[in-house]
Amino acid sequence: GFAVAWYSDGLLDGEYYDVFFQRYNAAGQAVGAETRANTAIAGQTTVAQYEPSIIQLGNGDIVVSWRSDVQDGSLSGVYAQRFNSNTGAKLGGEFQLNTYTDNYQYDPHLAPIGNGFVAVWVSREQDSSGDGVYARLFDNNGNPTSAEFRVSDSYANYQYQASAASLANGGFVVTWRSNSPTDIFAQQFDALGNRIDGEITLDGATSNDQQPVVVGLTNGNFVVSWDAGTDGDGNGIFQRLV
Repeated sequence: GFAVAWYSDGLLDGEYYDVFFQRYNAAGQAVGAETRANTAIAGQTTVAQYEPSIIQLGNGDIVVSWRSDVQDGSLSGVYAQRFNSNTGAKLGGEFQLNTYTDNYQYDPHLAPIGNGFVAVWVSREQDSSGDGVYARLFDNNGNPTSAEFRVSDSYANYQYQASAASLANGGFVVTWRSNSPTDIFAQQFDALGNRIDGEITLDGATSNDQQPVVVGLTNGNFVVSWDAGTDGDGNGIFQRLV
């Protein structure tokens, strides 16, 4: 089957924004009830939870991540919660993905790798120059197995709109949009978070590039898609096989 995550503006629990997910069987029929992923809610320690991402781990568990405002005492941080895929029950408590908490950490994305997963997100001014993309490795129980690290070699101005995918070799790839230079990039890593070769330039266009999304293929390659205003008629959807 599969699962879908989203955020809701107080429709189900009377709160401001919360993150929910729903499990489905292979025929698209709902399994169980909608489940709220976040524990902290508005009026307690946080204002809103949104920007969800959801994956299934190699052991079958589900992990949902999201952005949470002011929960860590700063502007926003990124959090996650594990669930049993058969029952939808929470496994342990929610945990914070980022350790650097100044300013904003937002837009988390997850990808399963080996006996755990990688989380990537965007952090404001952590590299002292606009936004940057950061990552951290976790095991299947949500315990960190690495420190957080910057994904891109270049960090002038803004790197953001990150996406991650697992690769057939056991590692992972991260893609992002950069404003200096303006382009879409990818970087491969092994299962321990070590860089494999250098950054790959994917687009070559100089304006209107938006939100790259990456998917790993079973043959070890990966595909990145994005939209850009380079087809002569507004924005078009582009992709590249790497």
